Amino acid sequence: MEPFPGMKVAPTTESLVGRSDQVFNNGGGRMVVCGVVTRPVSEGGGILLISSSKLSKQKFILPKGGLEKHESLERGMRRELVEEGGVSATLKATLDDTTVGDKTYKSFLMHADETFDQWPESMRYRVWFTWDDAITILKGEHPEMAAIVERAHEICDLCGTSASGGEISSLKRRLFTPFANSPRPSQNLFESSSSSSTFSSVTDNMFNTRRIAFKFVAREQGEGVGATVRRSLGSQQLRNLDPFLMLDEFNVGLPGGFPDHPHRGFETVTYMLPTSKGHMRHEDFLGNKGELRPGDLQWMTPGRGILHAEMPANEEKAHGLQLWINLPKAKKIMEPRYQEISRDTVPHVWDDAKKGAKLEYKIPDGHNAFVYTLTGKGKCAGEDVEAHHAIVLEQNGDGVHEMAVRSSFDTNTRDQDPSS
Repeated sequence: MEPFPGMKVAPTTESLVGRSDQVFNNGGGRMVVCGVVTRPVSEGGGILLISSSKLSKQKFILPKGGLEKHESLERGMRRELVEEGGVSATLKATLDDTTVGDKTYKSFLMHADETFDQWPESMRYRVWFTWDDAITILKGEHPEMAAIVERAHEICDLCGTSASGGEISSLKRRLFTPFANSPRPSQNLFESSSSSSTFSSVTDNMFNTRRIAFKFVAREQGEGVGATVRRSLGSQQLRNLDPFLMLDEFNVGLPGGFPDHPHRGFETVTYMLPTSKGHMRHEDFLGNKGELRPGDLQWMTPGRGILHAEMPANEEKAHGLQLWINLPKAKKIMEPRYQEISRDTVPHVWDDAKKGAKLEYKIPDGHNAFVYTLTGKGKCAGEDVEAHHAIVLEQNGDGVHEMAVRSSFDTNTRDQDPSS
């Protein structure tokens, strides 16, 4: 029994379980985005896509994905590989049969030799099951997951998605309420359509600000050689925010640094903060060399692959940010390129960093947006924030919205970091 033209795909829903809490005590897999895929009742009932990161043990996790309109089974599987593989250079798919009880289902295996969360390799298993079989498996191995899946299915039924045509619904995403016996919630990315207490908002007649969907403090972790970073995007709390894959705040001096290491399939943007005491030197295997001084910015496109090193110029600590940006599939194999942008041409926003200073920034409709605070404290979208806070903003999708940041510290000099 395999998927066929005419199935419907219900709205995608985000679980409240972050990656740091995704592995259950019984050795189950990770909890991921849940997209309930159903089949018209006239054609035999519902179908779910079940995923497992442990092929040999078949430890099943939440359903994910589905076929797009007019998409064949094989094409849908290969698209899933590309989406799941992220910046992978090599992807492989194998169609196979999987038997559960007296039924046989179509399945496939994917292999990605590098993903954007830097696993050395990633194996993913996909198999299509009927609704009843999926729930039976989940209830037997992961009752918490089964309860969430059943609730997702109820929500999707209430949404009234069409039972024909294979359309992917784009209805508003929902949040689940955590169950008492579920792992601690640590990922909460999208708005709740029913709760007014989940998020706070700014009430200002001059602008309509996006609300905060999720925020957390970026913790220090080891990176490179003898260096530490504060990783927000790309961390256990927030895997990525398309198209952004990773954001690190670094503060490193010799002998620490980031010696020769490879990149491919995405771009890196490195910004040396104007308040940095030290600076960085860059060199890659193409022969490019350069120095990033306070206020300078480097934009590197590894494309199909590059080997480079980023090291402090001396023992003075170089303080900056590095952002990874995913590339479209067609550009992942482009020739590597590198450019430096001097401090004089890098845009800055200043308000003298005085107490009560406010920034309003228009965010185009449909764009993902986040804020990262470096020093001080203040308010963002009406909520208190402090240093090293990573703040993900809601994506409401109704026209242009604005972001408001108010500073609560006071200084009369422009030596204060403008990015705070």
